This record gives sequence, C-alpha cells and structure tokens, in this order.
Amino acid sequence: MVKRNHPDLDWFYQRLDNASTIKNQVTLNSEDIRDWCLKNGEDDVGFVEIDRAALSVQKGGIFEAFPRTRSIISLAFRLNREPLRTSCHSLTSLEFSHVWEHANSSARQVVKHLQTMGVAALNLSAGFPYEVDRWPGNTFIASDKPIAVEAGLGKMGLNRLVLHPAFGSSIVLCTVLVAADFSKYSEPIE
Repeated sequence: MVKRNHPDLDWFYQRLDNASTIKNQVTLNSEDIRDWCLKNGEDDVGFVEIDRAALSVQKGGIFEAFPRTRSIISLAFRLNREPLRTSCHSLTSLEFSHVWEHANSSARQVVKHLQTMGVAALNLSAGFPYEVDRWPGNTFIASDKPIAVEAGLGKMGLNRLVLHPAFGSSIVLCTVLVAADFSKYSEPIE
C-alpha cells in the first residue's frame, strides 16, 4: 500500500491528479468501445460508473491501484464446457490457463486501445488477482464478480459464481479501470 504522508508525495500526486482531471474530461462512446472489445476477442462487455452504490466497498482498493478511475469495464470470456466437465484435472487446468492468458492479453489490448485515444486505463489481473502482502485482510484490489453483476454480465448464483445469461458459469472475468466516463452505463440484469 502506497503511503501518501510525505509532503513531496502529496505535492506530486496532487499535480498528477489535477493534470489528469483536466486532460481526461472525455466521454467515451459505449457502443464504439463495446464493438471494439467484441472484435478484440471478449465474449461480453459491460460498463459501470465508479460511483455506483453497490461498488462503494471496493473503491478503496480501486483508487489505491488507479486513483483516476471514473469508470470500469467488465469483460467476460467464455470457457469451453467439456474441459470443465471432465474428471481429468490437467485438462480443466489447461482450459483455465488458456482463458486466463487470453483474458489478460485482451484486457491489455483494451488498455492500449484506450491509451491511443488519450485515455489512461489499467487492467486488473484475471484469474486470482490478489496482493499476498495484504493477507490476512482483504487481498483483492477489486472483486470482478460484483463488478460483472453491476455491468449486466450475469447474476450471482447460489454457488457464488456469476451466471452469464448465455454462457452460464463457464466464464472468466476481467476488469479494466478507466480514467474517463462512458456515454451509457450498463445495468444489472433483472
């Protein structure tokens, strides 16, 4: 955890925050970004504003990682179902490894795309995104599941997995923090 209790750090971060606030007063077209993401290899995409009440408990970790966050992109990646149904653990593990790698690579491409538009962004790690040095407290920067639910990518199941309307629980989630607003935000599924 970065401590900002030194005058030089306070000065530096204040200047950084002021510069980014002025530079990033931009609103991204949700449909354009969604279309780009789907062409990039994401299977589903949703957008959530940082001030959404359901995400208030996550704001501390999000702002620690990326203080300029104004919006969040939630990405869903479909897993092949048969490797999840087999009793051969190595095949299940292989499927998860491939999709986690694809999710992290795709999310990184989203960040690069936004940066070419002049918008700062940061992708969180797909899979098990945690900071071990925070243990035994909350080790996650942000929890992908509540963000995905708020982004309309599914409902939380009794099994504590996000159940996507088309892919069921066979998904991997990834989160991108964005220093800009979107023209339209997603809503949770009724």
